[in-house]
Amino acid sequence: MNINLGKSILNKVNSKGYSLLRKEFGIKVEKAVQESLKCPEGSVTYDAVRVGKKNDAAEFYTDIFTFRDKEGNVINRYIKKVDGEDITVTKKKYEKMPDEEVRIEDTGEVKNIFARKVRSFTRINDKISNISEDVFAVTYDAKPILTHFKRKIEPYLHKKTIWYTPLQETILLEQRQNSQPAKYIKNKFIVKTAYGIFDMIEMAASDKILEKIAQNTYFLPYVSPSNKFAYRMSWACIKDAKFVCPPDVTLYKKTSSKRGEYLDGGHVYLNLRSGNGWVTPRDVLTTTIGHEVGHAKWAEKVGDLDLYEAGVYSKKDFLAMYSPEEISLIEKYRDAILNYVRPEVNRKAYLNNFAEVVARQAGKSAAKKYYDFKRNLGREFPYQYIDQFYVAPDFEDDLSSLFNIGRTFS
Repeated sequence: MNINLGKSILNKVNSKGYSLLRKEFGIKVEKAVQESLKCPEGSVTYDAVRVGKKNDAAEFYTDIFTFRDKEGNVINRYIKKVDGEDITVTKKKYEKMPDEEVRIEDTGEVKNIFARKVRSFTRINDKISNISEDVFAVTYDAKPILTHFKRKIEPYLHKKTIWYTPLQETILLEQRQNSQPAKYIKNKFIVKTAYGIFDMIEMAASDKILEKIAQNTYFLPYVSPSNKFAYRMSWACIKDAKFVCPPDVTLYKKTSSKRGEYLDGGHVYLNLRSGNGWVTPRDVLTTTIGHEVGHAKWAEKVGDLDLYEAGVYSKKDFLAMYSPEEISLIEKYRDAILNYVRPEVNRKAYLNNFAEVVARQAGKSAAKKYYDFKRNLGREFPYQYIDQFYVAPDFEDDLSSLFNIGRTFS
């Protein structure tokens, strides 16, 4: 397929007045210094191809350098396109991932899967244009099944603010097999990287079931790398709660049994470490996020009640916001906060406090949504590689994850 693609590109290039100027394979990497190339670790040889414009090859040309290891596998590719004064440089890193066995949930069938990851970034006139990551997972079958995940990040040029320049993140997830219709989800998001804030601006899916998965607020957090998950999942829970004034979120790492905390004024704190100092798993973290964001939402409701009692809201306006049943619960929550007992003082009183009861319910709801999303995505794309979307960090507290599943569905 790559050979055919290369021929196709070459034909198009020739039709526009370009020609093949250089084609050398198996060059020893020691010669790369002469071409001002940095040799990637593990490279033994490289290939060099140049295509240039007839009669003006000095100003219009493309160089492609492909580095290979001792077994001939591609490990890096460097592409430099010179178009007059404009220079586009693309660097790609190829990584073969360990083979895996995947058990298909509905059938119990075991599939052997091999995978490759490709990371790429492009600069145009020395400014980063885009960064991307692809993971290709393929089954060992006579008619292989391909699961492809692509993440592409680029500047969002349609909007700028005085506070930050948003980025556009495009997520593609697809499954392909010869003679079968393709299954896919392709979403575009605007993201504010520092705080995990995101909004979906485009959505496409191959069927109604995948549309529902694509529209789930947990979609982007779930497929995000570990350094972005906590903030993005927090924003997903905040979006679900429909805040008027969203709380701010602060992450910290401390070996402690305290997973998080909500403080008055709209401040949510999340601990990324468990009691044994290991990394808090995503499902446990989602429970904590749901719990603390739940506190923040109830605090916002109490604030509305206080404003109503102070005469800021009319009775008509307040009843348009909350039903009598909801108002009764808000009053109960406010009383519970006024009579709050910390767990180190009286754990039983702490657990039975109404404010903690409803926050635990919010945490369970968030965890259940996470587990449901994971199961539904797995059913639609059953041939995923274990690290298709992100690599789980070392020393993750799997035991707390097991307990979290039990608490969620008890």
